[in-house]
Amino acid sequence: MNNSASLAKENDEDKEVFIDVNGIPIYFSEDWNVGIGGGLWSTGKALSCYFANHAEQLSSNLMKLKARCKQMSAPGVSALELGSGNGFLSIVLAAALKQQGYIGIDELVVTDFADHLPLISRTVGANSHIFKDKSDGIITSSQCKNCQIYVVEHQWGVESVEPVLLDKKFDFIFGSDLAYRNSLHAPLIASLNMFSHSHTISLIGVTMLDTTPAFFTALDKAGFCFERLADGLLDPQFRGGTFGIIAIQKKSVASV
Repeated sequence: MNNSASLAKENDEDKEVFIDVNGIPIYFSEDWNVGIGGGLWSTGKALSCYFANHAEQLSSNLMKLKARCKQMSAPGVSALELGSGNGFLSIVLAAALKQQGYIGIDELVVTDFADHLPLISRTVGANSHIFKDKSDGIITSSQCKNCQIYVVEHQWGVESVEPVLLDKKFDFIFGSDLAYRNSLHAPLIASLNMFSHSHTISLIGVTMLDTTPAFFTALDKAGFCFERLADGLLDPQFRGGTFGIIAIQKKSVASV
């Protein structure tokens, strides 16, 4: 991720480039008035850098998953962000994948409490250029040739009435700073269980100082296995510290 473009003015639009992801500008503004989710925390930056720096691998893995979904007569690869706060992480993921020439995700659902949805929607709307197809142009602000985006409310552990979440299983689940309090562990794990099928991969960015061992014990008891990604996979600025990216999957498949 190139930080040199931070706060640089784009020539043809009256908005500021926050960062660029491998040459694709990202427009984003924090809004602390909505709560702590309105800001961009270091763990979110660490996971977004992972997406940007490993876009080729992510794209390859999603293409393999997409092929498997077609064989299973599934509609395609679906992704879910839990506790988005501001929409930044989902936009970076989409930009990183587009840089590889393939979005890779047919459906991207970005969730949080209702009071955060306006900020998430603004972030998605400000970055509609990511979903522009060179031949077709932009179809709508939230739909493109390869990916449909939905911004909806979800309270962890509670079954949603939103059509895009009701009785839905996702292929890829991600989020950052989700388990920083022990009281969040049970509802978060309930949502992971609710939205995971046997092959779902989840990537959760954490700070090991505030994500206690109790979270991982609860994951294990709930039937999930987990692995912290190698420190060398993190962007250099986040190595050797307390940041971690945790891969999570249901034990039934991970043990095969």
